Amino acid sequence: MEARLHELGVEVEEGTTDTDVHRLLIRTLSDRLNDSIESAAPEVVEDATPVVALPPKTPRPLIPNAAIWAHLANMAGPLSRSNLVKPALRGKENDVLMVLLTGWDLQITMTQALAKIHIIEGQPSASPELILGLIRREGHLAWPGGPDNCGIEQEDASDIRTLTGIVHAVRKDDPERIITMRFSVADAERAGLVVIKNGQPVALSTQNKPLPWQTYTEDLLWARAVSRMGRRNFSDVLLGLTYVPEELGFIDVPSVEVGQDPNYDPEMMPSKLAGLKERVMALNLTRRSELALAWKDLIDTRKLHALDLLRESEYEDADALIKAYERLAADDPPDPPCEADAAETEDKPVPAEGDTASGAEGLPFACEDPEQPSGQAVCPSAHQCRAAEVCLLAPF
Repeated sequence: MEARLHELGVEVEEGTTDTDVHRLLIRTLSDRLNDSIESAAPEVVEDATPVVALPPKTPRPLIPNAAIWAHLANMAGPLSRSNLVKPALRGKENDVLMVLLTGWDLQITMTQALAKIHIIEGQPSASPELILGLIRREGHLAWPGGPDNCGIEQEDASDIRTLTGIVHAVRKDDPERIITMRFSVADAERAGLVVIKNGQPVALSTQNKPLPWQTYTEDLLWARAVSRMGRRNFSDVLLGLTYVPEELGFIDVPSVEVGQDPNYDPEMMPSKLAGLKERVMALNLTRRSELALAWKDLIDTRKLHALDLLRESEYEDADALIKAYERLAADDPPDPPCEADAAETEDKPVPAEGDTASGAEGLPFACEDPEQPSGQAVCPSAHQCRAAEVCLLAPF
């Protein structure tokens, strides 16, 4: 703080307490802002650099015209199918369109909107970085408080309840008033977000796994302080986007469309599904056959879907099942070659294009898809059956 005051040309007397230095810094920043409003000095723009680099605001209609609406709607479909968007938006074309429209209202880029705006139960919410960026873009001051401006302070190091997220702000139209907002672990405890055990905040899911309030306590304290400041003092800037995702539900929680089953369970991500398929095909024939029977029992009892129909919620169960047979296969000898005699193999012709190799030797079930491209055949019987990949995964 003293270094920052020195940069501003303010000398600090020897023996000044940290608290007084902090107050002097806040007052100096406020005075500089007040002077800049009167003289329109350009230096203030540098002090108000957004946390998120936002494009400058330009005049635009309050409601997108037909061409812009059609353009956003056309982009929503492909974006919703991208693996690079947040999981909560994948396959949700209408939610993606809502995010793009919110970004239009706020005059931010589409990628910023997709990354920093969350839809929780139909309510748009913003990351704390976006909230600060919008406030600063309007020329207001906002900065983290605490030692070294880290955004966190703790009055008593022995009491975790005093750990507090803190943010300061000054409105350009009211430069004499310094706004300070805090949110502490004690506040989180009163709100039922954490419980204090052995002097530490604890927040566990029903499966006894740590939740963000336990693993990222300081970040969430800071986020709550920022959203509280925006909600109470900058609602004209944020246009109602004053809640962070954690306040409306859970971070990146899947949204629910109107008329959709609240127990909606999306299909498994293609990358995860491909990984499971590769592991199934890597098993030897014996273990793969055993896995197929076990998987069929789970399908019959509705505890697991077929491989191509797996849901996101079933990944851990499918992963555990495959791991069990991978452990068994680790001690198994390798599969014998498909033919007992190598010379005999050389004498046998490779099936011609379009032929069906039914009941290929070494496979636990028949190949019945002659259209399978030969380049995709992946098994010891590849020279016999171009549909090997179909065969290997058919029971699943």
